[in-house]
Amino acid sequence: MLRNLENMKKLLTLCIVHQHPRVLLGMKKRGFGIGHWNGFGGKVEEGESIEEAAKREVKEEAAEECYFREKRRRS
Repeated sequence: MLRNLENMKKLLTLCIVHQHPRVLLGMKKRGFGIGHWNGFGGKVEEGESIEEAAKREVKEEAAEECYFREKRRRS
């Protein structure tokens, strides 16, 4: 079973909301990192772009609309 889990890949987002000089973070209420401040994010749903998923997660978790000025990818 562990071998099957190792082969599974999930596409995730993490969005940091920044409006100089402020940064919007959320307090983790459950799961990994409970009690700590973090950006907003989660799983990318089937048929959804990474940008759409990040926007959806911010709206769900922070009740805020957002737009992207820059797109950054981890290499």
